[in-house]
Amino acid sequence: MEIKNTLSKSPVLAHYNAKLPLVLSVDSSAYGLGAVLPHKYNDGSERPISCASRTLNEAERNYSQIDKEALAIVFGVTKHHQYIYGRRFIIRSDHRALSYIFGKNKGIPQTAASRLQRYAVRLAAYNFDIEFVPSNKNCVADALSRLPLEYTKQVYEQDCYSYLNFVEDKLPVTFNQIKKNTRTDTQLNRIIGFVKFGWPDSLQIVNDKIYFSKKDSLFLEHGCLVWGYRVVIPSSLRATVLNELHSGHIGVVKMKQLARNYLWWEGLDADIERVCRDCSACASQRDQPPPAPLHSWAWPTEPWERLNIDFLGPFRNKYYLVIIDAHSKWLEVDNVSSTSAAAVIHSLRKIFARFGLPKSIVRPVRMDLHFHPQNI
Repeated sequence: MEIKNTLSKSPVLAHYNAKLPLVLSVDSSAYGLGAVLPHKYNDGSERPISCASRTLNEAERNYSQIDKEALAIVFGVTKHHQYIYGRRFIIRSDHRALSYIFGKNKGIPQTAASRLQRYAVRLAAYNFDIEFVPSNKNCVADALSRLPLEYTKQVYEQDCYSYLNFVEDKLPVTFNQIKKNTRTDTQLNRIIGFVKFGWPDSLQIVNDKIYFSKKDSLFLEHGCLVWGYRVVIPSSLRATVLNELHSGHIGVVKMKQLARNYLWWEGLDADIERVCRDCSACASQRDQPPPAPLHSWAWPTEPWERLNIDFLGPFRNKYYLVIIDAHSKWLEVDNVSSTSAAAVIHSLRKIFARFGLPKSIVRPVRMDLHFHPQNI
């Protein structure tokens, strides 16, 4: 009470002056929001015009840290609307990512969470610059966020829901089903504990590390885990969701594009590819692979360099070994008693005795001959 009385009296508190620049400092803790609006004087000093704080409600406490910091900006701007609307001012936040997301140079990214997009639309009515300041230079707003006023339900409950109600129309399962199955999912229960009570410096379980990399964008809504603007589906409901995605036998690319608009889980892309690959209806309509190109043998530079051999028969109960020189097209035909390796070797010995040894012999794959001309 003594601090409150000091802040509300001179020389701490100053009167509003339309000719002096305004700076809105905001901050969020795990359970509260704080905002202070000071005038900036020519000598560099600052005196507050108004201070405000409030406690986060049950749903807001489940927000990710970036959403809490963004909510602090919206709270500070809304609370001091009468001072800042229609004139340029500066917003100070100790969350560096928001200086890029709400900054004028880059703007709100298309892949940002829907809650951040709604905040950006609300802030679009104001003319401001946003700058990052270290936490040790944002002490007043930080103190107010850690000693907030009691939460009043009728004023600040407007942004707690809405997103899951929208997504529910696009999914084959309701958010109540997702909430129920999330409670029985061991991994998601562990991640929810981290979201509620804080993340450790490192994770020992390998499968949890992908969630650790997304920790700034994970939050709880209606008991469901949400990453950015996509609902995290528990393992027991993934088959149902995949069947719905593939109900029209759409391809892999369209399934991934549709899924990325509403939902996510670890290995989603691989599961979509597996469903499309195992679908018999899709396989029957899939294009056949292109035929393999024909292999052309290099033209031999001299006679008896490469020989092509094969069997002819049975013709009138006899077999013939046919030998063709690839260079001169010289033909040699020898009657053999059988197609055994011993009979072929005996025939080739006679032919090689007349013409010499070739450099290579080309035979059909079906001939089970394991020899080299040098061994004949």
